[in-house]
This record gives sequence, structure tokens and C-alpha cells, in this order.
Amino acid sequence: MNRQLSLIRGGLYVLWVVGAALAEGQEVTTLSELPSAERSAPGVAEQRAHPSRSGIQCTKGRGKLDAEQVLRKVANSYAAADSYEMQYTRTIYTEVGGVKQTHVCEMSVCVQRPNRVAVRVKDDGQGIAIVSDGQALHLRSEKNGQITKLVSPKTFDDLLLNADFVTWNGKATDGPLLELLATNPYDKLMDGGKATTCYVGTERIDGRRTHHLHFVGQLDWDLWVAVDGDPVVCQFAIDYANALANGNAPSELLSDLKLTVVHRYKNWKFGIVPAPDAFKLPPPARRKTVRQALETRLRELRQNAAKSHGEVRKTFEGLIEFYEDQLKKLPLDPTAT
Repeated sequence: MNRQLSLIRGGLYVLWVVGAALAEGQEVTTLSELPSAERSAPGVAEQRAHPSRSGIQCTKGRGKLDAEQVLRKVANSYAAADSYEMQYTRTIYTEVGGVKQTHVCEMSVCVQRPNRVAVRVKDDGQGIAIVSDGQALHLRSEKNGQITKLVSPKTFDDLLLNADFVTWNGKATDGPLLELLATNPYDKLMDGGKATTCYVGTERIDGRRTHHLHFVGQLDWDLWVAVDGDPVVCQFAIDYANALANGNAPSELLSDLKLTVVHRYKNWKFGIVPAPDAFKLPPPARRKTVRQALETRLRELRQNAAKSHGEVRKTFEGLIEFYEDQLKKLPLDPTAT
């Protein structure tokens, strides 16, 4: 339940990114524009296209058995890990109204049992950071001037049940990384038995041979796991088509949105001794008052609205009205942050 909620909220967060990009008319690179040699390179097609392949159907029998064996091996390996760190690239592929967009940002993750975690997002324009030092859980978005401080849950299982964390985890990762640290990762990944999985085959990701597993549930998603050595996760992809078709799109235009999110993982290190500052939240580059943050957001929305048309413009106008109302409700204290 919490995994599906996190992934759906992550997808809805992406819609804000998509709307802003559409208004700004950003240039993108599509698979058809790549040189033929690059298109055929191992892993490129999976990353550039929509790799979750929603047309795949999971069936009972040998295929399901193979997938479960691989997934249990992955789950057992991560359940035994006391700590790890890694980096990954998140790529968002969208198509709406015939316009294709690609958005890329870099992330880093460091975790240590029983409840220390740091997720930092780079280059997304939001300055999102999630840090639990074992005592306090900090959730921060520098762009919106939003900082939330909570008591750290005692375990990762408790953390995954925290409503605030589930929402922010969707914003930052929309992937399976933290579920892998649960006491029973297999149960978390299979959504308590509600999802089904099948074995697609072996594929190369960044030159590494991987098992490709496909999952079907409320959302369709895929996992690529290393064949040789430790069964580390090499790639994750999720197709939001089902969620958007079921009425989760915030506007009529975006209901036709094709949305896939792909993660490429690298530099896995297990059994690490985290750096002294690994679970410290660095001070923000600047601290805005609530009024300053709202006024900045309003300026951005008005600029985007002026550049957009049709349903996208209506979406921005609705957001403008909402933020104008929030600005009117602010207390008179000009120093409130």
C-alpha cells in the first residue's frame, strides 16, 4: 500500500516538472535522433525509450518461478546489508500533445541500519534533501523554502509507514531503494502479494549482464539485477500509464501524458563506515521568509503561464490562484520562515 502511494505521489510530482518544461519549451533528445551506433549500444535503447514495456504480460509457470527466485536472492542480499551508499541518475521521459521531453538529475543515497538515511537530489531545481540522523528526520526543499523536522522512526519499517516520509520519498526517489532495507524486502517489493512478476530475460545495462524482471500491479514497473557478483540493482523503470488512465492526472491535457521514470544505479558500496557528515543536513544556501518563497513561486508561475496555451495555461492559472490565496492568509510577521 505504502509503496504504491509513494510511487503514485512521485509520478504526480513529476507532472509539475512536466508542466513547467512544456511552458518553457525545453529541447530534448529522442531515441530516433540518436546515431544508429548509439541506438544499438547495450542499454541505450532501454534507457532512451520507455523501458517498462507495459505490453509484457506476467503468467504463471516457469517464468514466474524464475523471477521469484531472482527477486528473493536480491531481497535476501539487501536484508543482510547493514549499510550502503550509491549514486544514480534519474531520467524522466514524457510525451504529451506530441511534445517529447527528457529531464535528468543526479542523486546520492547513504543508509545505515537501523534508521539513518540521507537522500540528496542534485540538478532538479528543487534542492530536495531527506536526512535522518537517527534522532531527527529532516525533509527539505530549498526552492520552496520548506523544511520539516520530525522524530526519526526507530526502524526502516517504521520509516516506510511515515506519511510525511512516503510523500517526500515519492518526490525524491520514486524507486525501490528504501523498500530493500525493510525487514522483509521481498514482501515490500511484491506489495504484500498484490503484485505479480515475470522473468523477461537477460540484458546488458552499461555493459553489465542483468536479469530483467517485470512487475504488474496498480503500476507496471521493471527491475534489472546484476547476474554476476552481488545481485545489485542496476536499473529501475516505472510506467505511469495505468495510474494516469485511472484518473490521477491533474488536468485533461495531462491525462494523455506518456510518462516513464528510469533510474541507472552505480558505485554500490556495502558494509561502509559512513562519513562523519553523511547524515547531517547542511545549511541551505539561503533562507527565505514564507512570503518571499510564495512571491518567488508566483513570479515563476506567471512567467510560465504567459508562455503556455490551452489546458497547460489553465493549470498554471489554477496554481496562481492557489498561491495568491495562500499569500493573503499569511500572518503579518515579515520574518516568519
